[in-house]
Amino acid sequence: MAKKTTLYKTTFDLSEFDLRNIEFLEEKTGYNKTTTVHTALHFCQYSLEQRERGNVTGILYETFDYRATSGPVRHESVATRFNNRSDKAERTNVSMYRSTAALEAIEYIKKSIKTESDSVAVAYALEYSAAAVRALQAANNGKKARLFFSHDNSPRSRGMIFNKHPFDISLAESFRKAGRRMKNSIGNMVPGKKNSLPMQTG
Repeated sequence: MAKKTTLYKTTFDLSEFDLRNIEFLEEKTGYNKTTTVHTALHFCQYSLEQRERGNVTGILYETFDYRATSGPVRHESVATRFNNRSDKAERTNVSMYRSTAALEAIEYIKKSIKTESDSVAVAYALEYSAAAVRALQAANNGKKARLFFSHDNSPRSRGMIFNKHPFDISLAESFRKAGRRMKNSIGNMVPGKKNSLPMQTG
């Protein structure tokens, strides 16, 4: 019997920076906005879990004659950039469906970055995910660039390599299944919405 995904309507307080990150990730993945946000949350959570194990999130890429890694996508650097955003940025309430799995990811991120705000956790996940995608694109122009989790960010170390886009990592098949369940659930709740995940701003 298929596992049922429970969905809740939720509103987050996001800034213009966050909306730009959503648009950037949406463009690079082909996902709709809600799926993009959910995947960013899971990716950020996974990277933070790896950090807890002493691993860094790096980019492994190949040239004609060797393998190399770019500098790791460090949470500390992303957090510094995130904290230095202008507090004058325009803010928007974004309403979307949130799954129970997304809530678990939000809670993990909140604990890791020491915040009480769901909106801040979502915004940070978007910032970190956008940084990872940009790092992938910058590594050898994105040719054969892969996410690489290891202790020392070395291509010679025994790390974990994910051979697909960052939004298709481990999580890969479970994401696809969860996405299908979410779409089916929304389709049952909102007639005519089976192939899209609604997200409203205002």
